[in-house]
Amino acid sequence: MSQLVETTAFAYNKFSGEMTFHAECRLLKATDIAEANKVLLYLRANRVSSLRLTLHQALYLDSNTELMVYGIAQFFAKDAQKILVISCDDASAAQRRVIGSVRKLNPQVKLDYVLQDNSLS
Repeated sequence: MSQLVETTAFAYNKFSGEMTFHAECRLLKATDIAEANKVLLYLRANRVSSLRLTLHQALYLDSNTELMVYGIAQFFAKDAQKILVISCDDASAAQRRVIGSVRKLNPQVKLDYVLQDNSLS
């Protein structure tokens, strides 16, 4: 697996330990779904102990993307010493729905709320 995985839904940098979701998170193409599965396998095989999911730019997450996030949450919930941090924006209904489900799967998840102030531009 290369250092950076880029799909239509997300970008994952294995050296920084950050996965950033795009505004429109759609895992529809078979190649994108395969890349998402490779990332999940990489997390398990390499026993990744910390990950930052950056969701605060995501306006829409399709069901495949949500399943991927839930799979990540379940993986990190198995070991209390693993750290999952989700950067999110409480103004997004899609993000609130996903965060609510993630908190049920992994109550130890750390949330980092980001304020989006577009009035400055």
